[in-house]
Amino acid sequence: MSNIIRLLANTAALIIFLLIFYWVVLVKKKREFAKHQLVLICPKCGSIRLSPANIIGIFREEYKCDKCDYRSSFFPEIHISKIKEFREKLRKKPKSREQSKKSKNTE
Repeated sequence: MSNIIRLLANTAALIIFLLIFYWVVLVKKKREFAKHQLVLICPKCGSIRLSPANIIGIFREEYKCDKCDYRSSFFPEIHISKIKEFREKLRKKPKSREQSKKSKNTE
C-alpha cells in the first residue's frame, strides 16, 4: 500500500513539474512572439484591415484599406502595441491645405 502511495505522489509531483515547465515555456514564447509582431496599417484612417489589391512587378504588392478604400503599394509597418499611438497621431494631424481651403470657403 505504501508503494502505491509513493508512486502516486511521485507521479503527481512529476505532472505538476511538467505543467509548470510547460507554462513557463509558453509564456516565454508568447512574449518573444509579441516582441516581433508587426502589422501593416493604413496611413489615412489607421485601420489594420488591409487586402491585397493587385501585384505590381515581382516583389511589390498593392494593398487596399477595407475601411477607407485607400490604395497604395506602401503602408507603414508598425509594432502591434503602437497602433493606438499611431491612431492618436492621425487624429491630431493638422488638416491638409486643400481641406483647410474648403473649410474657409464654406464659412
